[in-house]
Amino acid sequence: MNIRLSLLALLAALSLPLHAADGIHSQTVRFAAGTSSAQYQQTLTGHEVRAYVLRARQGQVLVVGLRGPGSTNFNVLDAGDDTALFNGALDGPDARVTLPRTGLYTVRVYQMGQAKSAGRTTRYQLNIAVRDTPPAHATPHGAGSLADLVGARAAGGETQLQARGYVNVGGGKRHGHSDTVWWNAAQQRCVAVTTADGRYQRIDEADATRCNAG
Repeated sequence: MNIRLSLLALLAALSLPLHAADGIHSQTVRFAAGTSSAQYQQTLTGHEVRAYVLRARQGQVLVVGLRGPGSTNFNVLDAGDDTALFNGALDGPDARVTLPRTGLYTVRVYQMGQAKSAGRTTRYQLNIAVRDTPPAHATPHGAGSLADLVGARAAGGETQLQARGYVNVGGGKRHGHSDTVWWNAAQQRCVAVTTADGRYQRIDEADATRCNAG
């Protein structure tokens, strides 16, 4: 009888959903009617992983932004073969990925370092959006007319951004550099500025949701 109960218990354990067994908690991304973006404010504890699954079409652009402690990171995965299309630990807190096929994709949020090993609980905000095409004015390392500010000292760059109608709406430090987000109400434009060693390293287009404007 004891052997039979043990076998039943083993079978029951093996039948558990994968996310329960490996600490991955999955949920489907749902956009409100008339929108193509969603925002999540949740927590992670230790080795816990949260996975956000959505369906998108080939050629669409998946835009993801993560705001939280430096210990939190995310990957964008092709759920069809679990291929990593973006690695936040290497590439930073913002992703803009042109999707290679029609199907399911996963945004997987996790902790690293001491926060993970010590079982700490951290809070984060995740913004997810799907766009049919990249903005026509987007450039890889300089957002339109702001490209001339790349390489400028941070203080002078801030003065120039303000003079051009931008307002600083948030940001923080991460992996040895700082990321700030700027909103131009007249142009309805959101940009992200990466600063390192006291100078502007990058100025990139950002989704309006990062500026709490969409």
